[in-house]
Formats: sequence, C-alpha cells, structure tokens
Amino acid sequence: MIRVIPIASESLGVRSLCTFVEAKGYKILLDPGAALGVRRRLMPHKREFEALLEAKKKIIDYASKADYIFISHYHHDHYSPFYADYMFRSDEEIASMIYENAEKVFAKSLEDLNKNQLSRAKDLRKHLEGKIEPADNRVVKISDDLVLEFSPPLWHGEPGTKLGKVVAVRIINGEDVIVFAPDVQGPVDEEAMRRILKKKPRLIIVGGPATYLKGHRVKSKAVDKAIENVRELAKRVDTIIIDHHIVRDPKRREKLSKAFEEAEKRKHKILTFAQYLGVEERPLEAMRKKLYDEEPLPEGRHEFIKKVKKRDRIGLELP
Repeated sequence: MIRVIPIASESLGVRSLCTFVEAKGYKILLDPGAALGVRRRLMPHKREFEALLEAKKKIIDYASKADYIFISHYHHDHYSPFYADYMFRSDEEIASMIYENAEKVFAKSLEDLNKNQLSRAKDLRKHLEGKIEPADNRVVKISDDLVLEFSPPLWHGEPGTKLGKVVAVRIINGEDVIVFAPDVQGPVDEEAMRRILKKKPRLIIVGGPATYLKGHRVKSKAVDKAIENVRELAKRVDTIIIDHHIVRDPKRREKLSKAFEEAEKRKHKILTFAQYLGVEERPLEAMRKKLYDEEPLPEGRHEFIKKVKKRDRIGLELP
C-alpha cells in the first residue's frame, strides 16, 4: 500500500501541492516548493508569510528523508530554486538542503517550457548536474514492486495556454495505483483526463480548476469543462485529493457541488490536503481581505512589505 502524506497546499495556507509518498520502504517527495502571490493587488498578509516559513521548514524535513524527488514543472510553488526571489520563496541554502539527500531528481525536461521556466530549469540542472534526470514520458522501475510512470507533457490548464506544460506521475505498487497530477487545473484537457484515469488509480492528487480566474485569466468554457471533468473523476475514483488553485476560491464547494453529489452517491471521497490530514483548513489566500480587515499590519510591517515589493533579498530563519 502506498502511504500519502500531504505537506503543503492552499488548504494549509500557502501556494503548493507538495506531497510525500512512501512505498516498499522507498520515499519520494513530489513538487518540493511553496510560495505566495499577489491577489487583487493585495500583498500576502503576515499570517501567510508565517505559513510559508512553516511550509518551507516542513519541506526541508521531508526532503531529508526522501530517496527520490519529482518536479512537475518550474513554477516557484512547485520547486525550490537556488536563488531568492521577491517572495523569498527560496535561496541557495534552502535548495541545497532540499535536494542534497535524494539519490535522483526526476524533473520536467526542457521541452514545452515558456521562457521563464526554461531559464529556471537550466539553472536547476547547473546546480544538480549528475543527479537530475528528465522525467517526461518515462517509466522508472524502482524495485520489482514499485514503478514510477511519468506522463508526456500535459497542458498547464487549457490547451494552448502560455503557461506551458507539466508532467504527472503514476506510482504503482503492485495492485495499488495513485496519480499525482499538479496544475492540470481540473483537469481541463482530455489527454490529461485520460492519463489520470489510466490503470484505475485508487487515489489521485490533482490541482483543481482555477475557478477564481473564470472569465478573467481563464476562459469560462475551460473552467466549465474542468468542473465537469472533476465530476467525472468523482464517479470513477475512490479518493480525490483536490487542492491548489481551486482552494483560492471561497465558493469552491458550491462550484464543485455536482462532483460532491456524484462522490456521495458512490461513497467516494473528495478532500483537500487539510481534510485528508484531519486538520483545520487554512485557505489564507482566499481569506486575505478578511485577514487585513481583522488584523491590519502594524507600521513596521508595511516597511517589510515595501522591501518585498522592491525585490530585496529577505532571509528565512531556518532550524
């Protein structure tokens, strides 16, 4: 049986879909990144910065136990780079701690990446030379009973998106099959849907639809298609762990109501990371305006935010 431990995500307070899995004595860390983002021109609240630090420490801890690491693509909420950026999402010390223990890092190849992600991918390869390998469309046999099946590149949401493509992974331990499919946003694309359902997974971890961007940065018909596909997944998969973009929407449960109805009919489960862990949800980004209303930043904190906006390097206090 494959053991699944959610590490960081929107329902736990940060942008991420980081997951730790264990099977046959092997340990794999999936998408070891966490980040924050500007929302409607409002910078993250201090509670989000605290959650980010907590997530970074947790990722470092689980990375120290990992035999293998998988990186689906090169957005900062999915991997940790060897430089600091405007949300102090990472720096060389953090990245070194995350990748140093792993025997191999399986990562999205240099194909089907936009300019920014290509630059990041090349930089990561420079630092992890000899340890990093392309994942796209590969089958890696870890042991007689444990196989990693990496998908070909799949659209990061709707087909043709400028966000490029990502790689999903199917983890097979004998008869037990799970799928990790980040940032397919539903999925929207039918090829991603087909790949997820292949070999009848017991459990899937999927980045849900970006409903909060419907009609703005994501076409309405694409979001509607993604919602319908989640409903179809609910019919056919025992456990769906759905988090990430969907949890940025305070009305997410209402918008996925038909999927929940289908799951309930079949005694299937649709859960966020927090619900799977049995802890209280903390969708801080979706709550940002409320957080600012209830807990305005003290004067000194505004100076901190100005530094972040100017892209100054901000250090993290590490264990």
